[in-house]
Amino acid sequence: MLSENESMSFLNNIPFVKITLPFIIGILLVNYYEQAGIYSGYILLLIFVIYGLAYFIKGYLPQTAFSITNAILFFTLGVFLSYKQNPHNNATNLKKAGTTGVYLIKIAEIPQEKAQSLKFAAVVKYKLYKNLKVSVNEKVICYLKNSRKALKPGDYLSLRCKFKEINEPENHYQFNYKKFLKRQGIYYMTFVGEHENFVKYQGNKSSIIEKFSYNGVKFLKEVFEKNIEDKTSRSMAESLVFGYKEDLPKNLIESYSKTGTLHVLAVSGMHVALVFYILSKMLWFLDIKKYGKIIKPFIIIFAVWGYCIITGFTPSVIRAGVMITLMITGKMLNRNINIYNVIFASAFIILLLNPFWLLNVGFQLSFTAVVGIVFLQQYLKAFWIPQNRFLELIWEIIVISISAQLATFPLCLYYFGQFPNYFILSNLIIIPLTTFIIYIGTLLVIFYKIAFVSNFLSLIISFLISTTNKCVTLIEKLPYSFIDGVKISNFQVMILYLIICFIIFWLLKNDKKLFLAAAISVLMFLSIGFVDKLKLQSEKVIVFFDIPKHNAILISDGKKSVIISDKPQSDNLMFYIRGYLIEKRIFPIYKYFSINNIEKLDYSNKEMNLAIKKSLVNYRNFKFKICKNSNPVQSINFNYLIPENNFFEKNTKIDFCEENLIFGHTKDKELNYKIRKIISQCHKIAINSQIELKFKTVKVQ
Repeated sequence: MLSENESMSFLNNIPFVKITLPFIIGILLVNYYEQAGIYSGYILLLIFVIYGLAYFIKGYLPQTAFSITNAILFFTLGVFLSYKQNPHNNATNLKKAGTTGVYLIKIAEIPQEKAQSLKFAAVVKYKLYKNLKVSVNEKVICYLKNSRKALKPGDYLSLRCKFKEINEPENHYQFNYKKFLKRQGIYYMTFVGEHENFVKYQGNKSSIIEKFSYNGVKFLKEVFEKNIEDKTSRSMAESLVFGYKEDLPKNLIESYSKTGTLHVLAVSGMHVALVFYILSKMLWFLDIKKYGKIIKPFIIIFAVWGYCIITGFTPSVIRAGVMITLMITGKMLNRNINIYNVIFASAFIILLLNPFWLLNVGFQLSFTAVVGIVFLQQYLKAFWIPQNRFLELIWEIIVISISAQLATFPLCLYYFGQFPNYFILSNLIIIPLTTFIIYIGTLLVIFYKIAFVSNFLSLIISFLISTTNKCVTLIEKLPYSFIDGVKISNFQVMILYLIICFIIFWLLKNDKKLFLAAAISVLMFLSIGFVDKLKLQSEKVIVFFDIPKHNAILISDGKKSVIISDKPQSDNLMFYIRGYLIEKRIFPIYKYFSINNIEKLDYSNKEMNLAIKKSLVNYRNFKFKICKNSNPVQSINFNYLIPENNFFEKNTKIDFCEENLIFGHTKDKELNYKIRKIISQCHKIAINSQIELKFKTVKVQ
């Protein structure tokens, strides 16, 4: 244990920890209670006045008073910046200007090609009138249909459109896109057709950074497109070398996620560190020159930030860039560098630029992984000291992998509900392979004009990528390769971190008290999960999910889940229902049945008290019919009707008298419109709210 003097000395060497922690608490406060920031500007001003008066009267502040005032200052700064970052709290925004009309926008990112449109983030600069323009300055999401012009960051467009607030997800516990964009300060989106009356190109006024980023990505894509024929290999190389992930196949991303190696596909701190390492070695000759030791750090810093710009300024990349810059600067100034101070200083700088990044999962995982590596690596290394260089290198990769995974796995369970069991094996294989790919990919960019060299390097990259993908697939197919469908609370996340710390220090110190603390923490963690599961097991429900153009019905007894859907399991059905299944602890799906075959189905489950026969579902004391015709059985309590295209030809005179009638989705938009119109005329009060199927839960006794 550290003595009191040693503790004070350690704290004095990490001033940014004392600054950043209250700053983060301030950001979190505004996230949970937005109105907390209303008077934060005045409080900040008051604190500066107190500082001024104290120094004017006394010439200093006592140490305790200074520490408390400092904490309040940075806490208030976090509150103030978070509050002001929300466009709704600014003097000019889209809501005040109006959400329908003609707008001048500036494209803020490289547009992404979708099936029938271009998607991009943009800043609405002004709302335009005949002889007037009203300032807006708010970020939005735009979908531009069938654009014939290649658009790029910095392009100005005038749009005639209507901005709509982003909707909440229709299904409970589904991925909340509205919340995701809100954390980026985005509240509105629009879809615009490509037509002279709706879209007009107004020129380009991109900044130097925007031009550098766009032209850099364009150049690198052209190099890889010219040299690597296989699409999968090319998309992997683009992702690994400069972070372009738009072309990656979804099944490949899923495989890397399940093996715990997804981080290699996203440009992260590891990639920036490799760039730093390559440059340090390539510029070795400057160390022997007179002014080389001064020139070299500046070249590396500029090159690192150039790479950060090209790869899209993600939080993890910026974190690595700031850390490298601070460490190089500290070394140039002959300062002692405390790695914890550097980590928290980089976090503080990033959050100053954008407080919303605190809630970004990538930001949280990146910083947690770095802190975990720095803190745990020294203790894990002590378990074994290899006797040769090769074993030492392998042990180092294993230790770094374990440190990062231990630090991030509570967050991974919390956010994604899954954990890769073979992460040590996969990282031991994949990290060296992808490192070679990055090195060779960099060489390909350097020597792309020399045909025989670029051809040779392309063959090596394709072979390495193919080998890497095969290894990932093999590991994914191993028995029990990953845990999926786990649900833990905020409190359980904190308990998991305590368990990790207690176990590591118990193994190192062999202290019985630490073992007892770990055992109690494990018992507490399991008890919370057991109580939650016990509560949810009493829920007997039928859930009608809202899936565009499709239908999905869940029948659950709190232990098992039966799904009836016309959307195949292999499709993205789980995107809509996975969150609900995990939240209710009924993941994975026990049985799946297709609605298309429901009229021929004969299934019973005595344990669940469920029977499905010829489209009639009997679940406990509840019955409903799934049918494709309009002959609802009047004796049952609930009808679920999926209309066919000739629905009205058969039923021109039908009276929808069943109050609980619910219509499923049909792909025919015109038919949906007719159904809404006719039902609303028949039963405005009784079933008008159920015309369009939304997420609906029916509790069953």
